[in-house]
Amino acid sequence: MKILFTDLDGTLLTTDKRISDRDLGSIRKMTEVGHRFVIASGRPLPSVLLLAKEYDLIVPNFYVSCFNGSLIYDCYNEKTILQLGVPYEYADYLFEEARREGLHIHTYSDTHVVADHETEEFRYYLAHIHMPGIADHDYRKHVTHEPCKLIVMSLESRERLNAFQKEHEAWQQGKLDHTYSCDYMLEYTKIGASKGASIKMLCDIFQIPLSDAIAVGDEENDISMIEAAGCGVAMQNASDAVKSHADHVTSHDNDHDAITEVIERFILR
Repeated sequence: MKILFTDLDGTLLTTDKRISDRDLGSIRKMTEVGHRFVIASGRPLPSVLLLAKEYDLIVPNFYVSCFNGSLIYDCYNEKTILQLGVPYEYADYLFEEARREGLHIHTYSDTHVVADHETEEFRYYLAHIHMPGIADHDYRKHVTHEPCKLIVMSLESRERLNAFQKEHEAWQQGKLDHTYSCDYMLEYTKIGASKGASIKMLCDIFQIPLSDAIAVGDEENDISMIEAAGCGVAMQNASDAVKSHADHVTSHDNDHDAITEVIERFILR
């Protein structure tokens, strides 16, 4: 038995946010013979489940590691395996500091994306993940448990996010981890939550050797799982930084069935 972890945007999804028919058929083929399939995404769970239902992927052996590994979910049995939350006091601090810097910040309830006010970034993000949003200065009224993740966004430039992260780096030490899922999203999670950590946890639960874990991604937040898996794969369309951490780089990109290439080479061969 093997286990495949794949990122969504820029990896499993095409540029126009579809799963190709060929990739979908390959995923079904591998799960039907007992291999396990995990979508490992920075997206919130409702967004991933919406996509999974659209493509009839709610099947045995299908799991989701979302919020960059802060929440692991058994989709077929509708069961949470792991949930790690950012303490409210840390979330409060980030909201206050992002507001002071004039940067967009949001987190999540069980059903909504929650920001302190509506911004261009907020509208862009909601359209991207197809979830409803709430804009309220008091985010805690809507987030009834410690949030899995917070995102500071700037569509203007990554430099603003880099400056924000550097300014608060000393405060962050020993409290939170951070990563970039793309140039305009700086993401904060509880220490120990990552895509790489979710690989180790699920391999342990299913008693699958890490050598039989394959991870595929294209962005910085995928590096931890590319390094953790026995076979770490970077997409042909990944950045050079991501490719430098991979054991293998696909010949095809996300618009040309790269996931089928991975499944046929490393799982169904």
